[in-house]
Amino acid sequence: MIFRYCHGFFGLGLSLLLVAPVEGGQVDWSSSAFSTHLTSAGVPLDDSFRFELGAFVDGFTPTAANTADWAAHWRVAQRTAYNSETQLFAASHVVETNASPFGMTEQGYIWGLSINHPAEWVLLTNPEWTWPMAGGANPPESWTVRSSTISVVGTVDRSGEPFFLQTQAVDPANEIPWIRGSAWRSERFTETQLGDGTADWAADPDGDGKSNLTEMALDSDPLVADEPLASLVRVSSRNTLEMTVSKIPRHLLDYFVEVSGDLVTWRRDDAAVEVIVDSAAQLVVRDRTPLTGVQRRFIRLTVVLDE
Repeated sequence: MIFRYCHGFFGLGLSLLLVAPVEGGQVDWSSSAFSTHLTSAGVPLDDSFRFELGAFVDGFTPTAANTADWAAHWRVAQRTAYNSETQLFAASHVVETNASPFGMTEQGYIWGLSINHPAEWVLLTNPEWTWPMAGGANPPESWTVRSSTISVVGTVDRSGEPFFLQTQAVDPANEIPWIRGSAWRSERFTETQLGDGTADWAADPDGDGKSNLTEMALDSDPLVADEPLASLVRVSSRNTLEMTVSKIPRHLLDYFVEVSGDLVTWRRDDAAVEVIVDSAAQLVVRDRTPLTGVQRRFIRLTVVLDE
């Protein structure tokens, strides 16, 4: 999806709702770089592993005995990828609400697992990991693998020898908290459509300007035409383009906002864009280049299937 601003108007006839990003308390969460992280079989974690910051609803307390019930009670606040080259995962989460299960007295967790190794899990916490006040001005809280004190499943060895973090094998029949792209397509399309190209990720069978992959990203029906642009674009107070995207936490996708001045070179690096919010449920990104009378600026959403 591409949104264009030029000479005082938005292309494609966009109808815009202006919403300011919210501020909140912050949790910086991470592992330790260049430390040995292994599966239960002693194999180094690969890039398919994802780590999630989150909490459990309805007073559910996870244990090694009830892993089959974790996914049904889990609510993710933020997801980040593991980098096998640096042996690191790291992210910063802005707490936008203290609605349950992210209340100031409720427990936070870090859950690591992989779409390619769905029976390898690690779940860490610390009694002091309770959610900071939304909108609070206190310094960021640090929740790290090293500062965790409880390994519900998996193991942390702070000596780093023979490993720093190791996942644990769980029942492969356990549900994981993600929906694969293949499962989403099977739910939305018939066997005939899956075989004739209708369900291809780049296809747009309802003709509303959104590919099937974009329909999955925005949780819309790929067979029923609706608003062609479900994300939000506005001109910020800094006279720059800003996009707000509602993400679907259970869909295993990566969302990126990119900007361009010529529709040829697209950038999403820190020098080109400012990330205002990046949580499991929302992405707000602002172009760093201001609009001028002659400066054309473009902004688009790029979605990558994470499997």
